[in-house]
Amino acid sequence: MNELARRTGCTPRMIRYLRDQGPGRVRAAGQRVAESAVDQVIRIRTLLGAGLTVEDSRPLLHCFSESNRPVARPALAAQVHRVVEDLDRQEARLSRARASPMVLLG
Repeated sequence: MNELARRTGCTPRMIRYLRDQGPGRVRAAGQRVAESAVDQVIRIRTLLGAGLTVEDSRPLLHCFSESNRPVARPALAAQVHRVVEDLDRQEARLSRARASPMVLLG
């Protein structure tokens, strides 16, 4: 597990979470780490970095090339659009929340 964490830049805690709960259940046993486990963690980290949740990542692990670069596929595009729409809603909500206290100042 520590080897997988070192090779992917994740914490051992994240590796344990991905092993127990993550998409595809990352296999990280023993000292030898399969390249497929490294690839899977890199792909999950890429998706998390783009704003997707671990659960959202599950059906999208196949949307990568052999070099772990995202490949534009309908499933990935649809999920990315959902993330952007969600961020737009959050931004609008925060803008309204920011304006509310300013009313008190006149």
